[in-house]
Amino acid sequence: MLSSQELDTLLNLLKECNKPFESIAQSFYRSFPKSEQFKVGCVICMLLQDDLLTQTQRLVGFYLLYDIYKNETLPTTPFVPIVLETVERTGDLVERKFLLQFLTSPPKELPKQSVRDFLASHSQSEVPAIPDLDTFRRMHHEGAPQVHQTAASGIRPVIRDR
Repeated sequence: MLSSQELDTLLNLLKECNKPFESIAQSFYRSFPKSEQFKVGCVICMLLQDDLLTQTQRLVGFYLLYDIYKNETLPTTPFVPIVLETVERTGDLVERKFLLQFLTSPPKELPKQSVRDFLASHSQSEVPAIPDLDTFRRMHHEGAPQVHQTAASGIRPVIRDR
């Protein structure tokens, strides 16, 4: 899906834990044109789902998924399902709180914070209340464009070794 150079660029962006989220997003937009952002978002999803990222990289990845579609309504945002799934399954309470911001109220101060700042200001002992996620699922299902069944099957592209 991405060239090795594009993947390196993405991984380097995901490691930027000392820069403000908005600065990381601007670097992302300079590195990947609008026509490539959905594809890069899909790669971020794969990295998240396969647990290939550290906590700080995960937060940057989720922020980028949010920021790419921040001007769209929640139901039409393609990455809502991974956010909902992660909110339900994660044992990391800080990550859950981070993701719930995107679902319930757009973060106002977050873009100015770095990942380190966010982590320092939130405790693992704070248990965030989880809203009714089925409502978000229904909204997304009703608002999302219909995708052909084979495209929606979740089969990832594979490159054969020779």
